[in-house]
Amino acid sequence: MEPENKKGIKPLLDRIHKLNIKLPFDIKRPLWKSPIVIGGALTAFLVLGGGGYYYGSTAPAAYVLVNGEEIGIVENEDKGQKLLDEILKEIGAPYGESAKTHDEITFNPVRVENNYQPLSKSALKSKLSYYIEGVEVKVGDNSLFVLPEKEDVDRLLEAYQNHFIEENETNKITSVSFEEDITLTDVEVLPEEITDFDQALAMLKEGYVQREEYVVEKNDSWWLIARKKNLLTDDVIAANPGNTIDSIIKPGDVLNIEKVSPYLTVVFEGTRTDVEVIPFDVISKTDYSLASGKTKVRKAGADGEKEVTYNYVQKNNKIVEKTVTNEKILKKPVDQVVAKGPAR
Repeated sequence: MEPENKKGIKPLLDRIHKLNIKLPFDIKRPLWKSPIVIGGALTAFLVLGGGGYYYGSTAPAAYVLVNGEEIGIVENEDKGQKLLDEILKEIGAPYGESAKTHDEITFNPVRVENNYQPLSKSALKSKLSYYIEGVEVKVGDNSLFVLPEKEDVDRLLEAYQNHFIEENETNKITSVSFEEDITLTDVEVLPEEITDFDQALAMLKEGYVQREEYVVEKNDSWWLIARKKNLLTDDVIAANPGNTIDSIIKPGDVLNIEKVSPYLTVVFEGTRTDVEVIPFDVISKTDYSLASGKTKVRKAGADGEKEVTYNYVQKNNKIVEKTVTNEKILKKPVDQVVAKGPAR
């Protein structure tokens, strides 16, 4: 019959052997009875038991570091990368692309308590600096705006051109160009620095408004001021709310003058065919049957029509050159005959 202490220690030694734990003695030899052997076996048992408890109460995870700063814990590196990608995608969604970051994002493997609080999307986002890749549009030396893609710039310029002219059967455009130099540059900007397509188009259509004050001089009128400033009378009045063409202005009054200049000038060259009116002539004949100073239409006049073909140069909405190449009478005008009483 085996001693009681041998019965208690042998199963432990068998387990150590199965786990391939190397001991400083041969367990097949009688040395197992030694206090040193028994103490070593107990130590191994405690280590195994403690390790099992540690692994049972913790979980594998990863610290997330942004530029070397620990900001939270995620389940693993893949989950952390997915969280980062989601944030950048959401930020860039309004611009049709994912945002990017120059931050250094690293993940350090670690074991943590099972009840750890994982890093939230908002917490990670608050620690990131990000940007959108865009295209800056410059006209001359002036930066106008940044759009997300070059394709957006091309679409914008085409829409701006179509705002002024449309090609059809009677209007054949031979060339389109811009009077100013346009420069496109790839840039990295904050999301709020990207301009919406519709806003950019509205900006181009409205043009650049230059404002100044004008002091009314003696004998000035709305019409005369407009002529001095090379503006329409309605434009001068519109810049001064509350006034109409009948409003009285006096010397010393201060008026607002707003002059709109285009950011971009589109130059069109083409050939156009229009139908134009030929005004009728009025022929007067003395009729002694009428009292002096009286008139009477004896024959009503009628306008004629002609087809005119011409080459033109147009800048934005204004034709600056026009050369007639062909005219064709479609309908001759009919003279109007007016009878007039004899002069006294």
